[in-house]
Amino acid sequence: MLVLVIQIGADRYALDARGVREVVPAVAVRAVPHAPPVVAGLATWRGQVVPVIDLVRLLTGQPCPPRMSSRVVIVDYAAGGAKRPLGLLAEQITDVERVDDKSIEEPGVTLPDARYLGRVMRSHGFLVQLVEVKALLPEELRTLLWSAVDEAHQ
Repeated sequence: MLVLVIQIGADRYALDARGVREVVPAVAVRAVPHAPPVVAGLATWRGQVVPVIDLVRLLTGQPCPPRMSSRVVIVDYAAGGAKRPLGLLAEQITDVERVDDKSIEEPGVTLPDARYLGRVMRSHGFLVQLVEVKALLPEELRTLLWSAVDEAHQ
């Protein structure tokens, strides 16, 4: 499996690269009034309005620091019966790695409110946890995000 490794604070996480469309510099986003704090806002990517989630805030409770290394990872997200682009604001992309599936282990902990935290692997002396994009957003947030995107098109 090919993974995109992301540094958030002192911890590392990874995304399955098969679902990553593109990594772009952090862009200005339009706030979505009354949205949960994890919603960074809406951005334009290749002519489409795309919701952007602050992955740092989701994982740590703190907003993504404004750094030159901050990036938005555009991923495929299944919503409304279709694959739609979703932006994930990340503090820093550190690497792209090929990982043997046999070396990825179950973490031994399952958190009902964080089902997106998947299996773990070792990489360059770090324990890296996979983020399961398909489990990233609860139903209410999916509805909020894509209704906001649909309204932005009108």
